[in-house]
Order: sequence, then C-alpha cells, then structure tokens
Amino acid sequence: MIKSEFLKLVGKIEASPEAAFGQHKLQFSEPVDTAHILKVIDRYLSGHQYGSAIKFATLYLGDNRDDDEIKKLLIDIISEHIFPWILLDPNIYTANSELFDQLKEHYLENHKAQPDEPIWMVGLAMLSMRTGADDNAGHWLSKAIAIVEKNTPMHALTLSNFGWHEFRQSNAEKYLEYNRLAYEAYPSVKYKMQLALALEHVGEIEEAIEHLTELLEGGKSDANLHRKLGHLLKQVGNFEKSISHMMIAEGL
Repeated sequence: MIKSEFLKLVGKIEASPEAAFGQHKLQFSEPVDTAHILKVIDRYLSGHQYGSAIKFATLYLGDNRDDDEIKKLLIDIISEHIFPWILLDPNIYTANSELFDQLKEHYLENHKAQPDEPIWMVGLAMLSMRTGADDNAGHWLSKAIAIVEKNTPMHALTLSNFGWHEFRQSNAEKYLEYNRLAYEAYPSVKYKMQLALALEHVGEIEEAIEHLTELLEGGKSDANLHRKLGHLLKQVGNFEKSISHMMIAEGL
C-alpha cells in the first residue's frame, strides 16, 4: 500500500514537473534555490541515481539558466558517473538524447559568456564525442588545454578526455599515455582507477593490479574497486584472491 501511494504521488509530480518547484501548501517550505537543488542532487547521487540527478538539475536550469554552480556540477556528474559509458553503451545516449542536447545548449551559452573558461570547452568536447563529432571534440579539447591551469582537477579532466578521444580513434597507446598524464597532473583515486582501466586495455594487467592494490592499501575500498581487482586477478590466474575480492564486492 505504501509503495502504491508513493507511485501515485510520483505520477502526479511527473505529470506536471514544473509545479514541483512551486511554493504551494504541503510542498517543500524552503526556498527553491541553489542550496536546495544541491541537497536534492546529493540525495540522488548518494543513491547512485546519476541519470535522475542530471535530469533534475537540467529541469531546474530550464528556469534558472544563470546558475553556474549547478551547470558545473552537471559536468562533474557526467564526467565521473556517466561518461564514458555514453560512449560505450549507445542505449544510454539514445534514451537521454534530448537531455544531452539540452546540456550542449547550456554549455554553448556559457562558453559564449565565458570564452576563457575551460570547463565549458571540456563539456562540449565530451558531448561532441558522443555524437560522433570527433574533430569538433578535438577542437574543444585543444582550446581547453591551451588555457587550463596546470596540475589541477580541470587539467586532469582535460587530459583524461584527450585519452577518450584517442580511444575512439583506436589508438590504445595514446589512450594510455593521456591517462598517465592525467594521473600525474592530479593524482586522485578517480584518475588512478582510469589509469588502471587503460593499462588493462593495452594488456598491462600486472601494473593495473599494482595500482588498484595501492588504492586498497591507502584505505580506499568500495565495491567497484574490489570487483575490478577481482576481474584483473582472474586474468592472471590468481583465482583465490579473485574470488575473495569478488565476494567483498558483492557483500558476501
């Protein structure tokens, strides 16, 4: 019964999503501003509902186009949780093509307003790659790398996307090279994981295992890390450790 009532409520909200941002009786009493939107997005992210977080933010931006904080957050969500899966799984883009087209318009508008801000160029490059406009993606990335502040998260993100650009051209060695550069520019867990994936792609399994093992030894531990490490260990024939990490990943 509880589930049924919640589904009815969701149906009413989705039937008129604009009204969900209104200030009507029995609705959220706090002002619907950036802080409130960030709270809602954070709840979506904590539940791994990345597509819903993007859709919610985009809906808000429809009436609040000047909210640069939410726009920048969108790029972070896409680059960390959605991209490159929209490259590898065409169904993700097909099911959300209107949404990504909206995002492209947002980034173009912001690039016009802030032509020296590399974040918009990187966002446009990412979306260009999804639509097969690889020359266009290369153009935006080249513009971004020329002005981005070195050894910053944005520098690493730009280099990482250069890597995906090379991946799309089936240039595996360049793909690996850019991922090494991204990790050197900003040695975070995210870019270490991406480096391990690139190493696996070119068959450097042992080095990939070393990087993931370093993450575990450094205190980083989540299901995806254990799952990937288990997969790599299986490839080198270490089945006992592979099973151990897979069981941790599945909570067994």
